[in-house]
Amino acid sequence: MMAAEPIDNPVSRLRAEAAAFAESDYILRHWNFAASSHGFVWVSPAGESVSVESLAGFISLFIRCCDADFPTGVLFDFSKSRLIGEDWTSAFSLVQDFAGRIGARYRVIRAGDRRAKAALVYRESRRAELREARRRAKQSGESCVEDQ
Repeated sequence: MMAAEPIDNPVSRLRAEAAAFAESDYILRHWNFAASSHGFVWVSPAGESVSVESLAGFISLFIRCCDADFPTGVLFDFSKSRLIGEDWTSAFSLVQDFAGRIGARYRVIRAGDRRAKAALVYRESRRAELREARRRAKQSGESCVEDQ
């Protein structure tokens, strides 16, 4: 008969900490992000190119810290990077799924050439902030196109 391993076992704790460090290292090497005191998060790939798999990995780790109040909004900014394989459908499908899981809506932001540049995920309670973001985007020559 095998006994259950205690939760406070140093080896189990070390394995859990090593996994947490590996996940943190992955995020820090592949993604730039910042959060405001109001709970708005800006996310951008760290390199010149990003894969759909990397975005899926980031979202799966990021969703762990989400709750009913956080984040108030997330801007996934792809303006300075290229999506490997130009698989925007899959990338924005991941963003749409993320928005649904946190009970939010999303908009795809396109440049004047109609090329997708970013995706904005926002909670309905932030409509005034969204209108302001749309106004700023319009002033800079970009447009916000609602995809949901």
